[in-house]
Amino acid sequence: MEEKNINYERLKKLFDEVVREAVSLGIPISRNIHGPVINTRAKARFGCCKANKKTIGPVSYTIEISERVLAAGEKNIKEIIAHELLHTCRGCMNHGKKWKEYAEVFRKGCGYKITRTTSYESLGLEVPAGTRQSEPYKYVLVCQKCGGKIMRRRRCSLVEKPHLYRCGKCGGNLELQAKNTTSCR
Repeated sequence: MEEKNINYERLKKLFDEVVREAVSLGIPISRNIHGPVINTRAKARFGCCKANKKTIGPVSYTIEISERVLAAGEKNIKEIIAHELLHTCRGCMNHGKKWKEYAEVFRKGCGYKITRTTSYESLGLEVPAGTRQSEPYKYVLVCQKCGGKIMRRRRCSLVEKPHLYRCGKCGGNLELQAKNTTSCR
């Protein structure tokens, strides 16, 4: 129990530092943020920003950080916190143009590399067994125009009907190149 308090105190200190950095850089994060909250169950995500719309008055936000992230270096943890804080900016609940612009402000001002997604490996952490990231990719789709690859671990509509989708980079047609499955028969 004592270890969790130490982890929370460390996380709270880093969280407060990133909030101060965002404010000093002029990033308009919400003033109505609860957190950080340590999520002990999250395996597939490192952080989460939840908008609490059922409140009276302005929207409040809860920021959760996965307990698994606490084993990463401080800069990695701060980048995840910064990523989630950006979602509290008006119009930034997605990873759209405005979110990316604020992420660039963080990069220039603090040296943070804030991306839409990250991996255990890039955080310097071992991939836990039983997580999606520990599963091998089973499906590879290739753009017929630019050669870009889209990897999928599980069967989905994109894998079953690639002709209905287009490449996100160039708009080219997609084709299922490899299906690395093993039959149990």
